[in-house]
Amino acid sequence: MKPWIATLGVALAAAVTPAHAEDQTSQDQTTQDQTGVVFAGGSAGSGESAYGGVVVALPGGRLGKGLAVRVSGNAGTYRYTAGVTPIKGRYVGGDAAIVYQMSGPWGWNNLSIGPRITDTKLTPGDPGNRRTGTRVDVGLQADGALDGAQWRLGWFGAWGVRDQAYQARFQIGRKLPNRYRIGVEGGVLGDSSFDRQSAGAFVAVPMGKSAELQLAGGALFQKGRSAHAYAGLSLSSTF
Repeated sequence: MKPWIATLGVALAAAVTPAHAEDQTSQDQTTQDQTGVVFAGGSAGSGESAYGGVVVALPGGRLGKGLAVRVSGNAGTYRYTAGVTPIKGRYVGGDAAIVYQMSGPWGWNNLSIGPRITDTKLTPGDPGNRRTGTRVDVGLQADGALDGAQWRLGWFGAWGVRDQAYQARFQIGRKLPNRYRIGVEGGVLGDSSFDRQSAGAFVAVPMGKSAELQLAGGALFQKGRSAHAYAGLSLSSTF
């Protein structure tokens, strides 16, 4: 496993914009005067990760419309085997991006680009891992959702220009009374050296008028390794 689990913080941010609401009309009213969202969370499976960040609309814009900036940070651990040698990795990273926001009765979509930096330390060292040390990259990202009366289909995709690392994630959830949602999710992430898939389920729980807690769990699949369970949570709030 490589340290791409660090991008989960960005992936989960896809679920927080615009504000959660029972229908698009109330959603538009809710986000009319809101300009940002703050998010945080973590996950555990083949490794552990934690993240946090904020998205803020630029002057003249608002949440879900126009330009915004995103800043986030992440850290965690992971393990893999190089030949017969077990390797433990520790990483810390961050990113900043310009975000173009679009929304309407159909749902929303965000497109972003910006620099990312990750510092990785391996114990023992692995000369064959090009991710070792501090690396700077340019990240491209798209996230959004088709938001219907009873169902929501959400997506997230990211690609690192230099490292050619990729990630995609999809969720489809049924809307329940009182703004709860429950559904299934799946994803893939990797680079030129590995590919990992995930499949699981999630539940989204409203926390007041402008916040949401999301819990997820399932299984991870990777060639050459046995399947692992994963669990994750995220918390987001608009302002």
